[in-house]
Amino acid sequence: MAKTQMVTVSNEQYRGLQCPVALPKPNELLDFEIEQLTPKGLATYAQVDSFRKDLPSGLFLFVPPWPEEMDLNHLVSLIEVDGKPGVNYLDEQCLVDEIKVPPPPYIAEYVEDGANRLNTRLSVSRTNILPEHRSPGLTYEGIVHCIIFPEVLKHHSIDLVGSRYETEYRPGLYLLGSVPGLNAFWVDLADPEWGAWSCGSRRGV
Repeated sequence: MAKTQMVTVSNEQYRGLQCPVALPKPNELLDFEIEQLTPKGLATYAQVDSFRKDLPSGLFLFVPPWPEEMDLNHLVSLIEVDGKPGVNYLDEQCLVDEIKVPPPPYIAEYVEDGANRLNTRLSVSRTNILPEHRSPGLTYEGIVHCIIFPEVLKHHSIDLVGSRYETEYRPGLYLLGSVPGLNAFWVDLADPEWGAWSCGSRRGV
């Protein structure tokens, strides 16, 4: 009799067996995202119409244009965790995006929120993401993600290594106590509570 290969059942799989989750269909996920963004003045319903016929599976993120009348302080304040608005600690003029993206609005496809890169140094995440045929997250993408899904910050903090602040610092979103915050760091140490956001691709209109 051939020996069967041992399979490891993760804690997440174990919990999933007890409490199966009905995942939203792609159009349902898009509807949820736009319903979180429109009341905050970040998007309009018309902006998503052209994406509905070809939505990816899995987690994707609708990224609207940066509103002309909103600054970084206001954008971060739209992240609310348990009713507490986010606080920005960065100078908008010192932020640089190092990854080229389509003109927004666009869809960031096959999003990973950093949970699978916890306890990984910033430099290692930055080095590893691109060879995996993925793209590191930008500051605005991280803000939009946490406006729509603020509970992620209760699980872990998000490194946004596709953007740079001043010379070497990388922006990140986190909870300071129970208040969401945007700041920049370059302590190149592995931290079990931090992981880098990435996506598989970005698709414009």
